[in-house]
Amino acid sequence: MDAIYKQAVGNNWVADGSLTIRDGRMCIPILAENKRKLKGFIHDESASGQTVYMEPEEVFTLNNKLRDLEFDKRREIIKILIALTNDLRPYTPLLLSYHGFLTKLDFVRAKALFAIEVEADMPVLVKEARTKLVNARHPLLFLSFKEDRKTVVPLNMQIHDTLRILLVSGPNAGGKSVCMKTVGLLQIMIQSGLLIPVHESSEVGIFDNIFADIGDDQSIESDLSTYSAHLTKMRYFVAHATPKSLVLIDEFGTGTDPQFGGPMAEAVLEVLNNKKVRGVITTHYSNLKLFAGNTPGLENASMLFDNDKMKPLYVLEIGKPGSSYAFEIAQNIGLQPEVLKLAREKTGTNQNRIDSLLVDLEREKKQIYDTKVHLSTQQNKVKNLVAENEKLKLFLEENKKSLMKEAKLEAQSIIKNANKLVENTIAEIKEKQADKVATKELRQNLQKQLVQHQVKEEKKPEAPVQKLNTPIEVGDWVQLNNSETTGQVLEINRDNLVVALGDLRSVLKKNRVHKISNTQARKTIQANSYSGSISEAISSFTAELDLRGMRGEVALQEVEKYLDRSVMMGFPFIKLIHGKGDGILRKLIREYLKKYSQVTRVEDEHADRGGDGITYVYLK
Repeated sequence: MDAIYKQAVGNNWVADGSLTIRDGRMCIPILAENKRKLKGFIHDESASGQTVYMEPEEVFTLNNKLRDLEFDKRREIIKILIALTNDLRPYTPLLLSYHGFLTKLDFVRAKALFAIEVEADMPVLVKEARTKLVNARHPLLFLSFKEDRKTVVPLNMQIHDTLRILLVSGPNAGGKSVCMKTVGLLQIMIQSGLLIPVHESSEVGIFDNIFADIGDDQSIESDLSTYSAHLTKMRYFVAHATPKSLVLIDEFGTGTDPQFGGPMAEAVLEVLNNKKVRGVITTHYSNLKLFAGNTPGLENASMLFDNDKMKPLYVLEIGKPGSSYAFEIAQNIGLQPEVLKLAREKTGTNQNRIDSLLVDLEREKKQIYDTKVHLSTQQNKVKNLVAENEKLKLFLEENKKSLMKEAKLEAQSIIKNANKLVENTIAEIKEKQADKVATKELRQNLQKQLVQHQVKEEKKPEAPVQKLNTPIEVGDWVQLNNSETTGQVLEINRDNLVVALGDLRSVLKKNRVHKISNTQARKTIQANSYSGSISEAISSFTAELDLRGMRGEVALQEVEKYLDRSVMMGFPFIKLIHGKGDGILRKLIREYLKKYSQVTRVEDEHADRGGDGITYVYLK
């Protein structure tokens, strides 16, 4: 074939191109005017007819042999496959079961890998049609942010018998639709057997149907406008929804005149609520917000907005409606002032008042939250101070009589000594027969002795705690041997004593303690006031720890000491500043915090206030 092709090329019979295959046979592209000059079989021609594809007669027989051999090969393959199939046929059920088992294993592994990738967890499954999401994240949003090294603001919400439908309002691009889609997607995932990116304390039920109206389904073929498409879905939802259905509607009631769309949406919402349907609905309509606020089973929720920075916070707050912030967002993107002014004039006074009220409510809510955190710290201080005060008051009341008695005895002793000194001086004056010089010396000597006695009393060293040899009884004060720790006996069980050591109760052997007087116990307690030291520690404690620049081991030691103090003092949360860098210190600290059962969750600071360079640790 190669020789014939070279000969044809040498005679200029060949068109542009090389050897080609037509109908499984190797052919030479020959110019149409030269097709009579070469003997062979024409298999095809080009679209223009200027080139024909010819198989030379010299290789025709050889090509036939090749085709015969190919047919023989195919027949042999079929024969081998038939024999192999006959051998395997008895094992068909086993092979099918293995295939099913391997498929199941592959599916489980795929689910596990996906769960690891989105940091998913297993929530608590319940039979009722309800859900409670704690720190939920949209999996696709999480993966997208993960590539850009951003963090997703977690979603916390719940739907149950008394709070069936959540009406979410708030600014555009504030996260309403993402919130609703997160609920729906996680529900479908859990009902498909996938783990979901939530905290393990989340509770998820099972719904018979999930109805969703998201996006625009207008259709030219079906003669449907945007609003008609929405109404068609509403008709289906109302007809088929049950108390075990989950309804997800985005931008409820839009697509037509708000004057009519609002009441229509309200009517649909009322019917769905009467049917005890569960759902999450997003809207901008004020009449729906008002309806949800006055109707049992419905609850307003809003996406928070930072008024100062004019940016959404992507945080869902349940309990109050949110403003759409239409004018604020328009102003932020730079819409001309004259347009904004005209828009404000054209908007109804009542609507402006409602939006302003919502904005003020959100601002006051933030201030109240900050004040609440401050008050919580102050209350902890006051609580400890009151506890110490009550303890000291109780101790003084119990020991008032004995203290008064001891004080009287001490005063009597001082007076007695002073009387003796004065009587001796008078006697000596009488002996000297009131000589002026002698009397003056005696008076000076008396004054000197009184001063020395007073100094001696002041400088008198504290007497060591004396052991009382009387038997120990309930209510007595005891001190641990070779220690300054004191406590009061609550119970006596043979050789064991139940002793109150401050706020602790401990069982001690009798031979490990010795009885002391109430006065000595009072002095020891005052000298080692635990409550006082706690109060001082609380007053000097700040809920913020700066770890920047520290080595990993040193930082973990500081976090451990700081966390112990925070838990002991009852602080609700602490703030760890570790910086961004390569994220090594942040990862090390967060891995370490997982060991603490007192830690409920950790969060990044807001992106504008430090982002993932600061970790908030919330404590039980």
